[in-house]
Amino acid sequence: MNTKLAFLSSILITFLFLNIVLGSVFIYLSSDIQVSSSAPDVTFIPTTALGVTTILGANSTSANITVKASTAPYEITINGRYDAGPSPWTLDPGTYITNAVWYPTLLGRTGVMNISGNAFQTGFFTVTVLDWAYLTETITWPSTSITSANLIIDYRIRWASPSIFGIVEYALGYEIIDSSNVVIDWNLALVFQGANLNGDTNWNTLTFTLNPALFTPGENYLLRITLYFRVIALFSIDIYFEYLLDQSVLIVTPSKPTFTGVVLNLNSTVGIYNVSLYLNSINAIGNANVSIWLRNYTASVDSTKISIENSLVINPSTSELLITPVPPGFLSLSIILDTVIDVGASITLNLTLKYRLYDGVYVEYPITITIVDPPYRDGSSEYPVPDKPIKLVIYGDG
Repeated sequence: MNTKLAFLSSILITFLFLNIVLGSVFIYLSSDIQVSSSAPDVTFIPTTALGVTTILGANSTSANITVKASTAPYEITINGRYDAGPSPWTLDPGTYITNAVWYPTLLGRTGVMNISGNAFQTGFFTVTVLDWAYLTETITWPSTSITSANLIIDYRIRWASPSIFGIVEYALGYEIIDSSNVVIDWNLALVFQGANLNGDTNWNTLTFTLNPALFTPGENYLLRITLYFRVIALFSIDIYFEYLLDQSVLIVTPSKPTFTGVVLNLNSTVGIYNVSLYLNSINAIGNANVSIWLRNYTASVDSTKISIENSLVINPSTSELLITPVPPGFLSLSIILDTVIDVGASITLNLTLKYRLYDGVYVEYPITITIVDPPYRDGSSEYPVPDKPIKLVIYGDG
């Protein structure tokens, strides 16, 4: 009888335990992680953006971040120098320009995109082949006035043809497109024209000056780096060509202490989860406007935004966003921050990132972000980058 009672008691305790677990929240803190039997499926990865320093907790499941909002010029492209791998850039291919690979080192440069193609065409008398493709990513325009904006592209173009009698042309440029698919700004520069069978431009720099008045503060835009070529020849065309890009950096100069960009990344190794971000509390000195949201790469889909205006909380949480495992060199999700603060102001945000395992079952990661106003932006987090070439994801496949 006592044995039966003990057995029934154990069953009852088991059901009670299951009821608690199925309605519970798992919080990954340092003490919890140290006794975990396996590493978590979702982990934080620091950003390499200038002006952001990150200290990760045990097993990369908590983060303490300092963001430097400043009037110094800064990059609003994400990984515009390609040093952190290919993410979040994707390829929008053309008819002949169909391949793109990121290299950790190539021809004396670190972090290089190699976009290549091969064109073959025969005909009578004059034969013409032309094509264009785009290297793409989503950018957010800063939510304050910008005094200047420049897009800087470091490039090298190489090509080889066994036989061609005619002219080859290569051009580079950009398009910036708004959420209604309207081209807001564009430019294209001819970087080579000649009759060379084989060619190499060596490394060069191309700078475009943008008009800040064309852009709406705080809005998202699709930035497309344009790669264009044309060949005019007699009878036949057979040519292989490569566009090598070492950077495509959009630099802006704000009129007030500002930061717009990625402050933290997240990767899921095996699972598909719904992720959201919650603001628990703030501690502010002076006025600050802050927006924080999640972006799912490579699809470039955004959540709704946490919003703070004049250091007062307007909206304390984001919507949920689906994340999945991604190809090597890419990231499942990024946390993006856009802020404008008063000179000398500072604000500390205590946040919780949640991802949902099942209905009613969540895992929580703590994040602290402190925004300050120094006269400079140096100091960025470093994390290991891939050590082998990586093929780019095709735009729209995320």
